[in-house]
Order: sequence, then C-alpha cells, then structure tokens
Amino acid sequence: MTSSRALPGTDHVVDGVRLHVVSYGNGAGLPLLFVHGVAGSSHLWSQVQRALGHRHVSHAVDLVGCGASEAPVGRGYDLATQAQTLLGLLESLEVERVVVVAHDVGGGAAVHMAALAPDRIAALVCTGTPLHIDAWPATTLRELATPVVSRVTGLRDPDSDSARAAAARRFARAIDPTAVESAYRIVCAAPPPALVVWGNDDKRLSPAYGRRIAADVGGTFVAVMDAGHDLPRTRPERLAEETEAWLADLSTDQHAALPGDDLR
Repeated sequence: MTSSRALPGTDHVVDGVRLHVVSYGNGAGLPLLFVHGVAGSSHLWSQVQRALGHRHVSHAVDLVGCGASEAPVGRGYDLATQAQTLLGLLESLEVERVVVVAHDVGGGAAVHMAALAPDRIAALVCTGTPLHIDAWPATTLRELATPVVSRVTGLRDPDSDSARAAAARRFARAIDPTAVESAYRIVCAAPPPALVVWGNDDKRLSPAYGRRIAADVGGTFVAVMDAGHDLPRTRPERLAEETEAWLADLSTDQHAALPGDDLR
C-alpha cells in the first residue's frame, strides 16, 4: 500500500494569487491535473499521485481559498473564476495539454476549464461529481455554506482562524450549480474523452447518476465496489488503476489517440 502522507508542494503565483501545488512523477504520459472538491485539498490525491508517478507527471492544486493556497478578500471564488486560475496555472507549469482528474465539485471547475479552453483539455476523469442542477438538493447546498467549513479548513473550530474560515465560506457559497450545468452543456456538445469512476456505495450521488454523466459525454463508466463518495481517499489504488488503464487504451486506439502524449 502506498503512503498516505502528504507530498511536498511548492507555491505558484497566478494572476496575483498564490497557489499551493504538489507536483509528482516523472513518466512520459500526458500530464495530469488533480482538482479536489469543496471539502478537500491537494492532500486528497497523494496516494493516487504516487500510484501514477511511474507513468505520468501530475499536479495537485489547492484551489483558491482552500488548503495552503492564498485566501484573498475581494476575489471571486466561483468555479468559473477558479477554472480561469487553473488555466493560468497550466501556463506557469508550462503544460500545454492536460488530463483533468476531478472529485466532487472540483468537476465543476474541470468542465468550466473545458468550456473555456477545450484545446487545453486532453481528457476528463470525474468521480463523485455533480454537474446537473438537479444533482444539487437544497440540503446539500445548505451544508456547503455551514458545517463543511471546518472540513475545508482542516480546523476543529473554524473560529480559531477567522480569515481561513471566511474564505471557506466564500468558496462554498460561490458555487453556482446553474453556471456549472451551463458549462457542462457546452462541453457535452463536443466532449473530450471522458472516464467516469464512481463508488458503488456513494450515498451522496448514486452510481446511476455517474452513468448519466458518462452517457451525456459518450464516456466510459466504471463502478468501484466497496467504495463511497470519497473514492480518491478510500480506494486510491483502484482510481489510479482505472485511470492508467483507460489512458493507455486511449493512447493506443487509432480512433481516440491523444496527440501530444509526450508533452509534460
């Protein structure tokens, strides 16, 4: 089993905002960009990055206002703005095209990236991702604005770090399901290759919903047994295996080849 310890990261300044990024691996495959959800950070992906490091260089980012990234006041925390920042990060990393691997609402940032710059997104891998308005029940939206704050910040008592807690609330409240679905519809019109990996025991978003996404984009669907919503944390080896195998199949399939497979 791979180590669960966090990998070391470095900071990159993008559009005047400091982002914490964990880069790992030395493989010649397409580079990967890992995007966490509202209750996460780059640490979510540590074991997945280690498992894929022999084949792919990967970059796991703390979104603006999350983890060790800067939490500026007076800046948009919505997923469209986060996506623009992530595209700027690709420039900083000198990455031309990338496979975006996203969990939970990080998938909203991923589809915004694909809608804004489809030529930069070689493929999408999503797990536990809500992309339709009807996948966001009112109770989930209320949870995003309140109890989730302590999980986003990593604090038991958010009041002990009011600035970070406030940033987490701004991030959660800035999520706009309507905007996410609009970007998703743009992507569905000309989707990149897509892999949808879902925990078979996901209680937040059922496997049937994951199949719906895969059908929308003409993608591949994989259900992982004995796994729930936090698949990257609880079954990282399976997520890594499915991602690696799928990307290998794409790169050797004449009808779905990914040009630039050697770009890093």
